[in-house]
Amino acid sequence: MKLSVITICYMEKNIARTCESILKQKNQDFEWIVIDGGSTDGTLKILQRYASRIDKLISEPDGGIYNAMNKGVKLAKGEFVNFMNGGDEFYDDYATDNFLTLDTYRADVVYGNVCITEQDGSHWIKKYPAQPNKDFFYWDSLGHQGCFIARKLLVQNGYDEHKLIVSDWKKWLEFVRDKKRFVYLDKTIARFYLTGVSKQRPLVHAFERCQVTQEFFSFPEIWHNEMQKIWPSRSYKLLRMAAITLLWLGYKIDKLRKGE
Repeated sequence: MKLSVITICYMEKNIARTCESILKQKNQDFEWIVIDGGSTDGTLKILQRYASRIDKLISEPDGGIYNAMNKGVKLAKGEFVNFMNGGDEFYDDYATDNFLTLDTYRADVVYGNVCITEQDGSHWIKKYPAQPNKDFFYWDSLGHQGCFIARKLLVQNGYDEHKLIVSDWKKWLEFVRDKKRFVYLDKTIARFYLTGVSKQRPLVHAFERCQVTQEFFSFPEIWHNEMQKIWPSRSYKLLRMAAITLLWLGYKIDKLRKGE
């Protein structure tokens, strides 16, 4: 089997939207795995409507988003996995066909464009570079809804379950560091709604992002990327750089104290 579509959800009011988009795919040559975090609202009743199409359904308490994603990977049998999580959806009825008919020889990650839908209902297509590099990932990320990842990479080393929000971004940086092959599919694959946990918990998101930045970027790289960004005022830029410098020094001191 070439593809496993994994849906994780918990108390998701828009789960039917996700299920319908999966069911409407013209090319159904994939398995569908659903990992529910033990919902106690109407989520499970909705999922039961699609029981005849769902290959594996688990509903039990878990350790968060990335624990659920890792759980789905362990159950998957496909060569590649796509995370079409609760609330999001495929862009059109040909998203899986666009991937399944693609020659993925030697590909580690196949990624397409994503339609971003704002909270006010407006939307726009986010296109990605033909070859994302480390500098791209300093400021940006790939939408996992529009990506197909070689399952063997996630079986060997899954998502960091100690992070609440940024482990998917951290995984992209690991792939770049390990020279994994990214293949760009210039098609719009998924529709992503800007209502996720990173919007609900901005301080946690900022803190975790700072931790990962310090892990994968040297201080000169951080300085270079920060200075490339155009900020609204010079004083804001200087304040941001001072904060980053202090955080970097604190990180290095902590590593020295631990003998690392």
